[in-house]
Amino acid sequence: MSEYLILAIIGMLILILVTVFVYFMYSGLFNGIEIRTGKPPIRELHVAYKYAVGPYKNCGPLFTEVTKAAPDLRCFGVYYDDPAKVAPEKLRYIVGAVLSEGDDKEASKEIEEKLVQDEFKIAKFPEVDHMVMATFPHINSLSIMIAVQRVYPAFGDYVVQNGLCAHPVMELYDDGIIHFLAPLAKQNEFYVPETGGISPEEEAPNSDMSSKTGESSSGEDQEGGGQEGTTGSDSGSSFEELNVNEDA
Repeated sequence: MSEYLILAIIGMLILILVTVFVYFMYSGLFNGIEIRTGKPPIRELHVAYKYAVGPYKNCGPLFTEVTKAAPDLRCFGVYYDDPAKVAPEKLRYIVGAVLSEGDDKEASKEIEEKLVQDEFKIAKFPEVDHMVMATFPHINSLSIMIAVQRVYPAFGDYVVQNGLCAHPVMELYDDGIIHFLAPLAKQNEFYVPETGGISPEEEAPNSDMSSKTGESSSGEDQEGGGQEGTTGSDSGSSFEELNVNEDA
């Protein structure tokens, strides 16, 4: 009888391990990571947001608040500082919802007014021609944790290897996909007034964004999830001078 019990326990343990392994695979553990530079999948964004300062791993409750307040809208986070250069308690970020995009004027005034009443601020992010980009499947909360650990090291390596100055970093949650986006121009227009503008650390190229893996973004607390100037003056480098193959 004891032998059958031992075999049953071993069988259950194997089944649990296989189930966990399959769940991790389903959540994107082995998905390929492609970092590229080109025209982003977004236009000018009209957004509602809340600003916060502190460890990026603490942003989960804000994502939950956004998804509850505007469940039908895409949510996003923008992370302004490099955790390798800025103390955790001084990291600046915003979390919010996309009210409308480009020429789309269908943003609900009712939703916008409700968000403003809930102390959200309103901003616009410009359309730019070139961003550093990556995508990752958003299947569940575990997908977010895996994405942070896998995408940011590759993102940071790509930026350094190509001599880019790409900041800030945006995570946009859109229909089962997490878009990781960092503009190569007009960066100052992505900094909301509360940030005080671009920090000296971000003005230098080759910021090591791989360090963000130590600072989980939306993490397990989340429920759900003009023409560009040719000089690239906000980034400190011209895209045309960079040794990067543009993706159409």
